[in-house]
Amino acid sequence: MRRNWLVPLLLAALLLALALPALAAGTEVRVTGPEAAPGAGDSFDLTLELRGNPGCCLIDICLDFPAEALRCTGISKGPVLEAMLSVTNPAAPTGAIVTGVRAELLEEDGVIAVLHFTALRDLDGTEFTLTKAKVGDFDGAPLPLTVLGPEPYAAPPERTQPPQESESPETTEPPQESESPETTQPPQETEPPETTEPPVSPTQEPQSAPDFPDIAGHWGEDSIRRAAELGLFRGYADGSFGPDKPVTRAQFLAVLYRLAGSPTVKGVTAFEDVGMLPAEFRFAIAWGHAQGYVQGRSDTIFDPGAAVTRQEAMKILFAMDGGQSGAEALFTAFYEDAYTDSGSIADWARPAMYWGVYHGLITGTSKTTLSPRSPASRAQLARILVNYVDKQ
Repeated sequence: MRRNWLVPLLLAALLLALALPALAAGTEVRVTGPEAAPGAGDSFDLTLELRGNPGCCLIDICLDFPAEALRCTGISKGPVLEAMLSVTNPAAPTGAIVTGVRAELLEEDGVIAVLHFTALRDLDGTEFTLTKAKVGDFDGAPLPLTVLGPEPYAAPPERTQPPQESESPETTEPPQESESPETTQPPQETEPPETTEPPVSPTQEPQSAPDFPDIAGHWGEDSIRRAAELGLFRGYADGSFGPDKPVTRAQFLAVLYRLAGSPTVKGVTAFEDVGMLPAEFRFAIAWGHAQGYVQGRSDTIFDPGAAVTRQEAMKILFAMDGGQSGAEALFTAFYEDAYTDSGSIADWARPAMYWGVYHGLITGTSKTTLSPRSPASRAQLARILVNYVDKQ
């Protein structure tokens, strides 16, 4: 019976606490960072610590920072956050977010979370703004709170040769290319072998990534190389990768089929428009449909050459992962408000999109947009799948 009231209670406590202002003085949230000012290219951590905790059921912190100066590369949960039902988002539209709720009072002090950063330019100590810091009690009321920021930086060391300016931050994915979807026959990657066995399975040792000439300096370069090493993506016959090209439905199923280890496929598909595709694509579509991961446009039409949208891709991957919503369902209201185009997410794709955001698999095409109906590019899907593999 407890499960029936626990989720509504947690959600109500979260929403109520978010609506109330924090008071001054009392329980402390300490923010500690490096003693010396980080320079361009340096990696460093900020630690959020809770002290003097009289007992809390909610923690909600948002740390804002300029995207042109800093990249939040990840958030590690500390003991305090691990004791809660929590969500972290290093690339939220409003900054880096750390939120946790629980049904019983937590009375211990300790580290809330550690935020990992990379400096994109020399820092002067004015980059961070704590836009929200709330610690709430059982009723959702905020506790009196003192926020202690990091100590002033020492002067940065002399640099004999400044590092090169980093590329634009990779916390958000770029807007989609506007090219039209491919025709029914999708553009072919390097011809796959006519077997059900993949050249490399993600569970095997990585192979050397091809030297794609068109990914140097691209925001997705590292993810593309990793996806190629895992055997998920291949290049085109001319040696290029085409990072900004849209991915067709057939191609995406082939990539997921490789991710699954290219299992043996029994039976044939009823789709009439896949017969001329390479064998691996036919196997992948038959496998995905038989497993219930993907549906056709009708009982006989799959539409293999249509560009897969971002919400379609997440729905298919979500289904492959088991299709069960978890803690991210508690934060639906937060995500609805965070993205200006959340209303354009199809109802059937909403749980999958927010599952992907919650687990850090997919980020926005800007700080306030998810672009759910835009075609997914090869670079975007490479990053999503590398993130997925790393979290398994």
